[in-house]
Amino acid sequence: MGKLGELLSHPDELVPMVSMALAARRAKQLPKEPGLAFCYDMLNRVSRSFAVVIQQLPDGLRDAVCVFYLVLRALDTVEDDMSLDPEVKIPLLRCFHEKCYDRRWKMSCGSGEYVRLMEHYPLVTDVFLSLDKKYQDVIADICRRMGAGMADFAGEDEDSEVISVKDYDLYCHYVAGLVGVGLSHLFASSGFEARDFSKHEGLANDMGLFLQKTNIIRDYLEDITEEPRPRMWWPKDIWGKYAGSLEDFRQPEHATAAVACLNDMITNALGHVESCLQYMSLLRQPNIFKFCAIPQIMAIATLSLCYNNHNVFTGVVKMRRGEVAKVMYHLESYEDVLQLFRSYAERQAGGDPNQQRTVQLCSKIVASCDRRLQAVAEEKAAEEAAKRAAPVPLAGRLLLLVLAVLYVVFAYRIKEVRAWMGVQQQPEAAGLDGFNLAAAYAFLCYALFVSLTGKKVKHAVLEAGRIVWQRIHWWRLAALLCAASLAAWLVTPSRIMSGAITLRNAEGVEVHILRRGATIQRLLVPDRAGKLEDVVLGFDDEAPYKDGTSPYMGAIVGRVANRIANATFELDGQRYQLAPNNGPNCLHGGKIGYDKVEWQAAPEASDRGQAVRLTYTSPDGEEGFPGTVQLSVVYTLTEGNELWVEMQATPDEDAATPINLAQHSYFNLAGHASGTILGHQLTLHGGDHYTPVDDVAIPTGDIAPVRGTPFDFTSPHAVGERIDDVPGPAPGGYDHNVVLFSLGPHAKDKVHGGMASETPQLAATLVDPGSGRGMHVLTTAPGVQFYSGNFLDGSLRGKGGAAYPKHAGLCLETQGFPNAINTPSFPSVVLRPGEEYRHTVVYQFFTEQS
Repeated sequence: MGKLGELLSHPDELVPMVSMALAARRAKQLPKEPGLAFCYDMLNRVSRSFAVVIQQLPDGLRDAVCVFYLVLRALDTVEDDMSLDPEVKIPLLRCFHEKCYDRRWKMSCGSGEYVRLMEHYPLVTDVFLSLDKKYQDVIADICRRMGAGMADFAGEDEDSEVISVKDYDLYCHYVAGLVGVGLSHLFASSGFEARDFSKHEGLANDMGLFLQKTNIIRDYLEDITEEPRPRMWWPKDIWGKYAGSLEDFRQPEHATAAVACLNDMITNALGHVESCLQYMSLLRQPNIFKFCAIPQIMAIATLSLCYNNHNVFTGVVKMRRGEVAKVMYHLESYEDVLQLFRSYAERQAGGDPNQQRTVQLCSKIVASCDRRLQAVAEEKAAEEAAKRAAPVPLAGRLLLLVLAVLYVVFAYRIKEVRAWMGVQQQPEAAGLDGFNLAAAYAFLCYALFVSLTGKKVKHAVLEAGRIVWQRIHWWRLAALLCAASLAAWLVTPSRIMSGAITLRNAEGVEVHILRRGATIQRLLVPDRAGKLEDVVLGFDDEAPYKDGTSPYMGAIVGRVANRIANATFELDGQRYQLAPNNGPNCLHGGKIGYDKVEWQAAPEASDRGQAVRLTYTSPDGEEGFPGTVQLSVVYTLTEGNELWVEMQATPDEDAATPINLAQHSYFNLAGHASGTILGHQLTLHGGDHYTPVDDVAIPTGDIAPVRGTPFDFTSPHAVGERIDDVPGPAPGGYDHNVVLFSLGPHAKDKVHGGMASETPQLAATLVDPGSGRGMHVLTTAPGVQFYSGNFLDGSLRGKGGAAYPKHAGLCLETQGFPNAINTPSFPSVVLRPGEEYRHTVVYQFFTEQS
């Protein structure tokens, strides 16, 4: 039954497994800062277990440990790459610590995810250089010491292999013991542990050696089959007693010798356990303690599984996922660590009878754990006695007295309370009221005694109550109630977004999408220096998107984008009346268009990148439009910094209907709060005709050439260069449909199914010279409504309180022609049962150097 059967056979692991799954999910929630996002994403890719464990650490220290881990993984990648020429590898290992300060250094080496780590190493360097200098110094020093040690073992000659146990310990010191030393220094530098905590380098080294030796034992098969050639760290002084070659242990005829050698290796590793227990007893910060303890417990558990187990040489031996989850879920204290170490050591103590040294060592570990457990129990008993003997704090006395007085007042005035609440007085309540008042006076006497003396009454009932009070951890309960109150305030509609969805890529580009209106709320892209800015206008709260305050910012608009003259049209001999919301006209689907409704969202599998599909069913008669329509929009963010928007609509069998969807984001490539877009350079490719409008912005039906007009953007022009010459109604500026792809006056004959092409074609290019950000717009639609934000006037307060002045952003709304349903000379926007509407727009972001 696989995993299900394993779970059913260990039902006590269900809750820990769920907890670990949630922790793993939290670990994948990346920071917004691009460098940190890359670091934590890489951590998830190369070590999911460490990505979960590192969550135990406090803020600040967590980032330093993450960078420390990745720097050492990069160093280890160089050391592990057996295809590198030693003349390149060895000098690089010795100077690798210097690369921490070189923002440009990167190289191609390693395999799997480590190739990506090495090729994007400048992102790690950026985060390293943003850390406090105290962290930088520790990381660079450990990297220097580790690199020098690795270089000593990196040659291809026999002298660089592990021969003696002393060499074995030295190698493990360089690759893991120094990690423990570095972590101790980081803990001390952070202030979470004592300043002199870093002096315990010997204990920290043994912590690292214990973990590394466990990995070396467990990974026998993986290491000996490594390509292009194996790299083994089992010391010859141990394995040479049992075989002529390490390869022999894989053969069935050498199984007995292999297991004997394996047990010898395990015995060597167990020699570090006492130091590990001593190190963990010195930790005081609970989160750091758990961070250190979890890997140590997993190590001794792994050794317990490997002991006397020939499968180490033929397969993979590791803890069950459920057992790991139980350790992470239940581990809280040093006492828990001792209990687990004792349990795993006991399992080995009853193993191979020929390994007396192992049995004796395990017995010593068990005895050490028992001795330490006894000391912990005595310490806890002393603390408990001291608590009982301590006087009640003054604040506690006052609180107790206030509660007692309030209780007496309540009990004494119980009739008035009932009258105020409108509860009728019952005769049988008199006896209960008397008892309640007596209890209140008794409580008041107790409160007075405690308040005046600070002593606790030793009566058995009160002692039992005290124990219950302690067990429920009243301060935790109070904190929980406060948190619940805060959460209730936070989840009110005015405080949170209705399910914001985030897509991001490795370059740091990030898009936030709201279910309300399938809206692009935020879009972060880098400038020429790599600095991320939000380049779309919008709001922090959902309310403006819902109540109509937002002028369609970032939304999908429809059922018919743009204007329908006089809010009416005729289709198949029937006239339909729509909701006018733009003077006499219907704009973007009516008063409650698709921009204001709640869409359903679900993850979407895509070869291009991270994607989400949003769906909505538009009922027959919505805003006056005929027929039910099934709608979907898929947003996809690629690793090439492209945002794909794929809109689809399918009518039910009840009626034909007009469909013309558009993505209505307001772009400002300098940043949403940076001012106006008048300096942006715009090119409309093949946009050699446009549709002139009347005094209420309805197309006249003509398709006119742009040459010699302010609408000629067939070559790059600043948006503000000729904006004052644009004819049309106040407040002035561009709000016109440009005919794309040189379709010209014969667009109707060239457009089929409402679209000009099957695949997106280049329609527009927008560049902000100041930041170097640029955007290509590709689309399948025949037109683009170029709107220069004319109706913005500074009164709207957007994200971060930013005021959006006139021309603060511009829209490039690819779509069918405005009022096409009433203009026979325009390409049709009618969708009939059995047909499918598809409209794709792609925003390609790039940078230009100054």
